[in-house]
Amino acid sequence: GQQQATDRDAPYGHGLYVTARDNDNVLVKGCIARNNYSAGIHGEDGISNYAVIENECYGNGSAGIWFAEVDSSVIKRNEVHHNGVGISISQGERNHHNLVCENDVYDNTYHGIALIRQYGPGDSSCSILSNRIWNNGQSGIYIENTASSNLVAFNLVYDNDAQQDGINIASTGNTVISN
Repeated sequence: GQQQATDRDAPYGHGLYVTARDNDNVLVKGCIARNNYSAGIHGEDGISNYAVIENECYGNGSAGIWFAEVDSSVIKRNEVHHNGVGISISQGERNHHNLVCENDVYDNTYHGIALIRQYGPGDSSCSILSNRIWNNGQSGIYIENTASSNLVAFNLVYDNDAQQDGINIASTGNTVISN
């Protein structure tokens, strides 16, 4: 029963917005986050054990699902389509040990899954496993040069923009196998 969020309705126009103010160990399951000004489902500021499972996120301005400084959390079995970026993990020193798995990510304007703007050496250490990623406007999976120590495995990545890559990793220290 969510209504469209605007700048007046929620911080930064997110549909579901969770911060670390006593909000560790949060489960978001079975929700629809659509047509929001910014992200559909957003977590930030050092949340840990944040589970975003079996949701649908579409038509959101920035990202379907956006983690910023989220630790030891999971994004699993979501349908993420027609957003700016599908799933984004960005902007922080505390994006560690997150799992992105078994999601369908398609028809997003930019990247399907992106790890960007990490600020310290070794930031990320995320696992991107067993996702289906297709028909995005840029790379299916993009890991910027500031994100390292990630595992990218068993993903099906196809039909993303012809001028971009299926998997584009611009940093060192990552493991990419069996995609």
